[in-house]
Amino acid sequence: MISKGAAMKKILLLSLCAFLGAAAPLRAETPPVFDRAQRADGARVAPDRFLRAYDPVTVFFSSDTGPKAGGAEDTPQKYVTMTPQPAGEWRWLGPRALQFRPADAWKPLSRVDVKLGAAESKLVALLPTPRSTNPAEGADPQLELTQIALTFAEPVDAAALTRLLTIEVRPSPGVSPQGGQMLSASAYEIRALERGERAEEQTYVIRFRERIADGRVAILRLRLSDEAGLDDQTYELRLRTAPPFAATEASCGHGWSDDRAENVLRCASYLTTPESGDEEGDAAAIPYAPASKRQLTLSFNATPETIDILRAREALRITPPVDDLAVESDGRRLRIVAKFLSDQVYELSIAQGALKDSQGRALASAFSQRFAFTRDAPALQWDAGYGVAERFGPQLLPLRGRGYDRADIRIHAIDPLSRDFFPFPAHGVDTSDSDAPPLPGNEPKSWNETANIEAEAIKQRIKFLGSPAVSRLVDLPIRRNGPDAKFGVDLKEDFAKVSGRDQPGTYLVGLRAVDDDKRRWLRVQITDLSLSAIEEPTRVRFAVTSLSTTQPVSGVQIRVEGIKDEKFVTLASGTTDASGFFSWTPDKRGAGEARRIVANKGLDTLVIDPTSAPSEYSREIWSKPESEWLAWTSEADQPRAEKPRTLCHLFSERPIYRPEEFAHIKGFVRSYRGGALSLTKTGGTLVVTGPGNQEWRIPVKLDSAGGFYHKFDAQTQATGDYSARYEPDAPKKSKKAEAQK
Repeated sequence: MISKGAAMKKILLLSLCAFLGAAAPLRAETPPVFDRAQRADGARVAPDRFLRAYDPVTVFFSSDTGPKAGGAEDTPQKYVTMTPQPAGEWRWLGPRALQFRPADAWKPLSRVDVKLGAAESKLVALLPTPRSTNPAEGADPQLELTQIALTFAEPVDAAALTRLLTIEVRPSPGVSPQGGQMLSASAYEIRALERGERAEEQTYVIRFRERIADGRVAILRLRLSDEAGLDDQTYELRLRTAPPFAATEASCGHGWSDDRAENVLRCASYLTTPESGDEEGDAAAIPYAPASKRQLTLSFNATPETIDILRAREALRITPPVDDLAVESDGRRLRIVAKFLSDQVYELSIAQGALKDSQGRALASAFSQRFAFTRDAPALQWDAGYGVAERFGPQLLPLRGRGYDRADIRIHAIDPLSRDFFPFPAHGVDTSDSDAPPLPGNEPKSWNETANIEAEAIKQRIKFLGSPAVSRLVDLPIRRNGPDAKFGVDLKEDFAKVSGRDQPGTYLVGLRAVDDDKRRWLRVQITDLSLSAIEEPTRVRFAVTSLSTTQPVSGVQIRVEGIKDEKFVTLASGTTDASGFFSWTPDKRGAGEARRIVANKGLDTLVIDPTSAPSEYSREIWSKPESEWLAWTSEADQPRAEKPRTLCHLFSERPIYRPEEFAHIKGFVRSYRGGALSLTKTGGTLVVTGPGNQEWRIPVKLDSAGGFYHKFDAQTQATGDYSARYEPDAPKKSKKAEAQK
């Protein structure tokens, strides 16, 4: 029989055994081995000189020391000492090989001592190559090379990195070390940038005390380590700095060909395509081939600073001086525009330091270029096909051209009412003086057709004109070899020879260049009459004033001529009253088509072509109408009555308010009907809108003066722009209309 005490001892013993069994550590499964750890030369540690990244360290024993089956070693210090001891695992690979695998990569350039009894091995972790750099290899030349960033996978000892790094600066292109300089460690400093997380890459910035000069190649080299025998170069980075700021080339620019001979840049103009004139009105309809703008394009290797004309005149010296100098910036180029003369050799000179680039770098060296522009092909052209000149004022006819100082002018007086030369083409008419006139029996007849005369028919009639009243060479205000210009030729004395001084008349004026066979014609009316029209819903009010005095002219006969029943007839006629007005109310719209408007008083006659519509004034602006002038008189279905409108003038007492202030809003409402304003009794709604899509709609009533007032005191904290508008109420229907409904 077992006593109670013995039974208790047995239970305690079993519990203790169970506890010890539970506390015993569970060992991980032995990992597989894919190579043989052995050295036949008696080495005790492998590797025996250097380490890279996650290299394991293996210690060899001369006799069986560990378990034959291998396994983890929890007390490696009994067999080997590693200083410093990083985190990792020691494991037997057999009875004679004990291996350490680091948990993290070896810190670059760190030293590791391994002692095995009396034997000792010193290992060094080599410097890895950077994963990236800034600037990168092959980057564009740097305008400001003040630092270089190296990024490694793991942190590197900054002091050791300083010892392993060298920087050489060579003159560009950096092929030969001749003229190069090795920077000392005092020329730069190395700083590590902070990492956001431990797993991130580490970047080191090399900051230079002074920026690397322009036109240099910086060569950064890294060695494996500073250990003797392990100091081989392992990495090289070449970075170029931008060349010194300099002018690289002068060219003739767009529209010109470059030809260099005897150190002179000769600019010859390309043949240009005729194009319309600029925005100066109907005169621009004349085709003209302008010469390319004379300019010199100066190219730089960097973007030059923006300079005004005063600075340009100081920096850019042109000899001999030129007129109208202008400088335009275009990236790395400066366009120098001026009135350069033909066949004149100029020299452009820029002194060293006279210009700076956008980074503030001064021009490194002086620049000069001799250049000249060849003669442009001369050209001469009327700048209008027809027009009016003042009877008592200047009588200048518009021209544009280049390269001529004289021109051949012919003047023929014509009947102002003749349809043989009306309407005259907007581009004018060209004839050739060498073409023979029509033979007897082939003479053109007076134009009596319903349709307007065409340019070719006008050309035939010009060839049949008699002796010109005036034929002479006139001096032009432009020079030979000069640039394009727009100008006027004064023919007042010539017109006086034909009709008398200050007399009206209508003329064909032919222009011919002295070396050309082509003659260009325009039609000009010399008059003191000016015709305006006020177009109303059912009538037209013509007003005639004097160009010289601006006063109304009475007694002027007005005729509206056009096509009716396939005939050219007078559609309406009348005489201006003392106020210079004549009113025309078409009897039946669409019955005729207006072709010309004639204003005549005595010998003074003004003829206007409706297809060349004058500018019209409407809604406070002048504009060119989309349709022919007075076209509505020949269109029966075109509505003319203007729709009635409600107009409102809305204002506040000031433009800016604080959020807590209220605004006084005043408005005046009028009804616009048939060109007249009147009071309206219909009220409406004042709509105020504010930020955040806020809207207030306030009904308002009109007072006896047709106005209203509202004190806007709505509570709002939103700041910003507020606007107000007035919406009229719909007109109330009469009781009679309601009853009919």
